[in-house]
Amino acid sequence: MNIAAIGETYAPVGVRADWLHDVCILRFEYLPLAHATFADSEKLTYETSTFSVGFPGGAAKPLTTVGKIKALYAIDDSHVIRTSASFQMGASGSPLFNDQGQVIGMNTFKSPGAKGYFYNVPAKWIKAAMSLPETDKVVQTGLPFWDAPLEKRPFWMQVVLPMQAEKWPDLFNVASAWCRQAPNDPEANYYLGLAQLNMGELQQAKTKFQQALSVNPHHTSSILALAKIAKQQDTQAEFKDLSSMLSVLDHEAFESLDAAGN
Repeated sequence: MNIAAIGETYAPVGVRADWLHDVCILRFEYLPLAHATFADSEKLTYETSTFSVGFPGGAAKPLTTVGKIKALYAIDDSHVIRTSASFQMGASGSPLFNDQGQVIGMNTFKSPGAKGYFYNVPAKWIKAAMSLPETDKVVQTGLPFWDAPLEKRPFWMQVVLPMQAEKWPDLFNVASAWCRQAPNDPEANYYLGLAQLNMGELQQAKTKFQQALSVNPHHTSSILALAKIAKQQDTQAEFKDLSSMLSVLDHEAFESLDAAGN
C-alpha cells in the first residue's frame, strides 16, 4: 500500500497489526505530514459531536462526514463507538475526530442493511497497536472480532438483524442473554425494552428504558421510547419533561417525536 502526499508517493517501511481489533499501523519515512493528536477515548459520552475524513473508493478529494456518538459498546477494556455519521465502502481506516480535531477512533465496519449501524474502534486500541512489534510485511494471524460466527460476536452485534427484521421474540432472547451477562449495560436494557415494547409488555419495557437512563442519562433512544409511551398514555407532564431532554440532546430525535404526533 502506497500513499500520496503533495504529489509524491511513499511506501510503508514497517507494519504493526492487531488482527483481533482490526487495527493496522503503517510506518513511513520522510512523510511530510503533521501527526494528529489523540483524545482519551475512555471519556467519551453519548451525543458528542464527531467528524471523519477519508478517501472512499480512491476518491481524489477527501470526504468529510459529521455525526454524533450514538452508542458505546463495552469490549476488551474499552468501547467500540457507534456514530450517526455514515462512511462509504473503502473508508475503513479513516480517523474519527472530536470537535477539537483530536482522534477518538477509526472508521471500521458497518452492520448489514439499508439502515445499518456504523462502528469505529477506539483510540485506545490504535495507541496500543503502535506499541506492537514491527514487521516488514503483512501476515494475517487471525480474524477481527466482528467477523466471527454470529453466535460468537458481541451481543450488540447480534441484536441488529432481529431488530431490523422486527423479529421481536428473537430480539428478546438475545437481549435477555445480554442483560444476564451485563445487567447494568444501558444498551442491553434498551434492546430488551424495545423487544418487550413491541411484544405488548409495556410496563416491563418502561422499566428497562428507565434502567438504561439511570445508568446513562444521555441515552436518547430510551428517552425517545419513553416519550412515545408517555404520549400514548397521555401523561402530559412526563411527556413534556422527556421532550425537553430530547430537544437538548438530539434535535433530530425530538423532531421525529413531533412528526409522529402529526
